Amino acid sequence: MKYPALYNRKLNDIETAFAIANTQYPLCVVCILHVSQSPDIAAWQQCIDALQKRHWLLRAQLIKQGGVFYFRESADYPAITVSAIARTNNESWREEAERLLNEHFAAEAPLMKVTAVFDSDATQSELIVAFHHAIVDGTYARLLLHEILSIAGLPDGMHDTGMVHTKPQFSKKRQEPFLSFARRKLSNEITYWKRGAKSSIPGDSTNATLNLQLTLTDSENLIAQTSRHGISLNSLLLAAMAQAVLNQYYTSSNPTLVRVISFADVRQLLIQNNNELYAGCLVSMLRSDITINTPQNLLRMASTIHKSLTRAALRGEPLTMFKLSKRLMQLTLRLKQQRLATVAISFLGPLHLQQQYGSVELKHVTSFITNNQLGPQLSAFSKILFGCISIDFTYLTAETSHEAAKSMVAAINIALGKFSKIN
Repeated sequence: MKYPALYNRKLNDIETAFAIANTQYPLCVVCILHVSQSPDIAAWQQCIDALQKRHWLLRAQLIKQGGVFYFRESADYPAITVSAIARTNNESWREEAERLLNEHFAAEAPLMKVTAVFDSDATQSELIVAFHHAIVDGTYARLLLHEILSIAGLPDGMHDTGMVHTKPQFSKKRQEPFLSFARRKLSNEITYWKRGAKSSIPGDSTNATLNLQLTLTDSENLIAQTSRHGISLNSLLLAAMAQAVLNQYYTSSNPTLVRVISFADVRQLLIQNNNELYAGCLVSMLRSDITINTPQNLLRMASTIHKSLTRAALRGEPLTMFKLSKRLMQLTLRLKQQRLATVAISFLGPLHLQQQYGSVELKHVTSFITNNQLGPQLSAFSKILFGCISIDFTYLTAETSHEAAKSMVAAINIALGKFSKIN
């Protein structure tokens, strides 16, 4: 079947990996804009129509031909329709977000879905935007969210967002030699099989969600403490998550290693001209096996994670993993023998959005990334918005009850609070 194409390109390696994953399990990025003085449904629709005209990937379909995935923009591209639902309780937005989080993107459908949740007086609402993960990473998603809010609230809000380049010149940066990488990973697998924290693959991949938002004071203290101790906030959050899961599930098995995943932005490594903004996804997965200390010490584990991720970056592992992501996804989905990790995090850092877009006030942003049966027991997306750290968790209902998830999030909150106050 032939498609009238205005523009098309092959998916890169990580985009292809996410496209392959979506054929078996949903794989979405779901962002919730919590706003006041909200536009009505007609205004939101006009906003999304304008956004779709600005960004070719929102006019594209995901096509597979000859075993290769393409983004293909059609002359008669399908419009993105904004659905509207009335708020029936304080969790109405979460119920809709989880529905989208657990829903596949159908073949040749728009790669973005939008729902608006309204109060009876329409002044408060949540705009829920779901992206196929193959078209966005944190950087590109942030731009799209900024443009949605700018179009909705600022008549001339598009002048400062810049041009989106679709064909950047990729630079040739250092990556780890494949044989060295393969030998080390094989040795890691053998060791982890003997000593690592392992869980069975659950029978279902339904995602549920929870959130943790720190106060401005606690966030500032935590950032200051990580700087003082020479560790990244990303490593600290991973350590707190790992300890919470270990205490919830592994007190009797006593493993000596825990596997963690950090998703790294590789835009600066791959794009030759950093002034160009690549429309699509450029992330890489870094996986580390961390020694579990007895008794557990959060700073010690966070330091170990930080050193491990730093060594991986210096070896060039982010680019190696980026190049291998398609094959690793195919192998993981075919074998279905082992889960990728115990915990995983995507840490964006500061989410540069404004509190006010004309009459539209942005109160908060929540973001979730779909997990599945072969993924970690607890995963999270974290960012800093208006100075406050927030962590948005996903877990699988087939293995973790709501109460168990709440217990782990509470433990993470307590651990971070204690860390922010240590001398």
